[in-house]
Amino acid sequence: MNKVLKSLPFRLLLGLALGIVLGRLFGEGAMKVVVSLQYIMGQLITFCVPLIVIGFIAPSITRMGKNASRMLGIAVLLAYVSSILAAFMSMGAGYALVPHLHIATDDGSNGNKGFVTQALQKQLEAGRAYDTVIAIGPLPMMKAVCDMTREPKIRTIVSMNPIMIDGTGMCGGCRISVGGKTKFVCVDGPEFDGHQVDWDLMIHRMGAFKPIEAKAREHVCNLYKGI
Repeated sequence: MNKVLKSLPFRLLLGLALGIVLGRLFGEGAMKVVVSLQYIMGQLITFCVPLIVIGFIAPSITRMGKNASRMLGIAVLLAYVSSILAAFMSMGAGYALVPHLHIATDDGSNGNKGFVTQALQKQLEAGRAYDTVIAIGPLPMMKAVCDMTREPKIRTIVSMNPIMIDGTGMCGGCRISVGGKTKFVCVDGPEFDGHQVDWDLMIHRMGAFKPIEAKAREHVCNLYKGI
């Protein structure tokens, strides 16, 4: 019994259960703090992973000599298989826990080809009633969802994480207009009422550097000019 309680799967399930309970007990303000901390820690981990690989894993691989390539191949294969299994397990858990789960993909690999907005439109046309719609993803998708739910007056929450940069409110890169007031996603959000977001202004501002980005894509590094 002690081995089960100390095992990693049990701790993960316990953490998941505690997260669900705490999420229901605490208010929206506390959850915003948790989400912001989660984003900052995620960025920190993303920054540290290459350093860990260089500092610990790479030297270990070099000491393995001839077996290094084989072990590296096995590790890559295991990582790929585990990611595929994790995706299938997540989908299975979603179908088991969510009463009406609809997954849409661009290529129709799971049988539903199209966008999430099309799946939502089908549900609305079928007469299914929703109190709240939560949209998380690319900006055009979230804008399209808000346009779809505005007329039936369905409360729509969007997560504006895609435009966050430093997460501290200092750079101003995540500045948006919500209900006619200036907000910063990293300190005031990242969740907002999607119907209050000025999408046209935000998307216009996000495209301000497109000419510079296009020019940068055409740039050829000096190291390759002589090749």
